[in-house]
Amino acid sequence: MRIKIASRSSDLARIQAFQVASSLKTLEPSLEIEHEFRSSLGDQNLDVPLASWGSKGVFTQDFFEDLKSGKFDMVVHSWKDLPTEERAGTMVVATLPRADVRDLLLVPKHVWEKAEATLTLLSSSPRRSYNLREFQEYLPKKLGIEFKNVRGNVPTRIEKMFSENAGLILAKAALDRLLSAPELEFEPTRERLRERLKECHFMVLPLSLNPPAAAQGALAIEIKSDRKDLKELLGKINHQETFDAVKWERTTLKSYGGGCHQKIGVVALPKSYGTWKLLKGVTDQGEILNRDDLESVQSPLPKANKKEDIFPLTPDENSWFDRKREKIPPPPCSALWVAKAEAWPEDYKFGGIVWVSGMLSWKKLAQRGVWVNGCAEGLGEEEPQLQELCPKLEWKKLTHKAAAYEAGLASYELVPKEAKYSPDLTGKTHFFWMSASSFKRANELFPKELENGHHGCGPGLTYQFLAAQKLKNPPKIFLNLQSFLNEVLPP
Repeated sequence: MRIKIASRSSDLARIQAFQVASSLKTLEPSLEIEHEFRSSLGDQNLDVPLASWGSKGVFTQDFFEDLKSGKFDMVVHSWKDLPTEERAGTMVVATLPRADVRDLLLVPKHVWEKAEATLTLLSSSPRRSYNLREFQEYLPKKLGIEFKNVRGNVPTRIEKMFSENAGLILAKAALDRLLSAPELEFEPTRERLRERLKECHFMVLPLSLNPPAAAQGALAIEIKSDRKDLKELLGKINHQETFDAVKWERTTLKSYGGGCHQKIGVVALPKSYGTWKLLKGVTDQGEILNRDDLESVQSPLPKANKKEDIFPLTPDENSWFDRKREKIPPPPCSALWVAKAEAWPEDYKFGGIVWVSGMLSWKKLAQRGVWVNGCAEGLGEEEPQLQELCPKLEWKKLTHKAAAYEAGLASYELVPKEAKYSPDLTGKTHFFWMSASSFKRANELFPKELENGHHGCGPGLTYQFLAAQKLKNPPKIFLNLQSFLNEVLPP
């Protein structure tokens, strides 16, 4: 069987087409695959801001016409470039596993050092400029943020960042694919990008503040609707989990009008414990959107009889320890995972990558002048970090003494408070745990309540610990304390 795959002619589009071809050849080694690369209408009009095009597929429409006429068999798109409206005569039938959905902020080091009042960020996305209005709280300098339109492929935009003495926001998936493409023809691009990245600070922008464009990081494989042979073939490489998530995102965006002019970010992230869904922005009619919840696969916890049966009602109540500071030398590593901001010693200096467990820790460290590169957003240490962007990092975890096993650095010791100064859990029935150490201490003082109680926690190590305990009721995963309270507070 011989098939022709079309795509745009940029390095990124070629890489994506080659990924699809490689997946097909792995499945069917006898396939003969030909490629056709060309520029699109959107590539030829770089002076026009994307938002002004409305909902028309400026990177895909001319491919659509030729696909219908039979000039090629399939087109590989960045799925976010496709219009949300269905197109008669063709259909998207498959995708590959999704790349990182998050946006990436790059700032040349010399630009950051000289920035005093305002930081200019290049981006043509109304979504980013709206949702990142308050992002300066997470920068280690008090700067205003000004957005400026930019067009062009990834290498072009990065060069413009340097020539215009500005920062740049782009889809991390695009940069990751350029950096990890195995084909030799992309080696000059990879090397140039690596050189430029060495000159930059970067931040992986948090999804809870800045959900991506619908379908960001996903590929779309489009064929003629009557090609049942190709639909069957592509079904064998389709990543259904990604396909279903993207369909929900695009349907959601379409319900608000669709189009790249929209100030709306939306994403569905499937996890083993459920699907994290985020929707943030403002519609053309001025409706504020702010959804951030987990569609759990676990059974709901029963409601508490009364509010006083729940612990804690605020994070401040969960106070079981005093902290005794430990002196530590500069860590022998290139990257630090910071369990919480309190683990970072005063006047501590570290020149490597800094990754934090949650948004509050990010903000606290930024206020102390620390450049934070990214955050797990409370989802646990197994969340993806920087495999493509920084593939050879040596990590250490900055935490307390009892948790600093293997790859840990102990910056403090937890000293249990006397029972009379600890929280009183007598008669409590519902608990949310922010760490295994808190559960252990509480269990020493209130074993009966904990054995028979209903427990919630975030994903990650705390959940793994709780799931291994001999509890009457299995623990349930929540994104945060507030989502736990929403479920268990009495009506």
